[in-house]
Amino acid sequence: MGVVFELPPFFLGGKTPYYMNKIFLILIFALTYSVCQQTSLTGKITDKSSGDPLIGANVVIAGSGINTGAATNFEGDYKVQNIPEGSYEIKITYIGYSDYKGNIEIIYY
Repeated sequence: MGVVFELPPFFLGGKTPYYMNKIFLILIFALTYSVCQQTSLTGKITDKSSGDPLIGANVVIAGSGINTGAATNFEGDYKVQNIPEGSYEIKITYIGYSDYKGNIEIIYY
């Protein structure tokens, strides 16, 4: 006794009906639009006097319904991804240093 696999009729003959192509195009457009309408915030956190990178400093973006962030790497670099357009509060913290709070605005051109 063998296993039989049957394909749905719209895949038979290697042809896709017209409506499937439209659905696929709409899906691709929606995904592309949502990805294109978000950006990344990158930067470098260093000690003001020595210029040494602050490894593991926390960068938090809050406001407009999001609360996200990142930690700096060994070079002090960070990247906060998928930030939609809007106004946000940025908070940078590191043990032994004063916290930094400020406001940023993400605008698409």
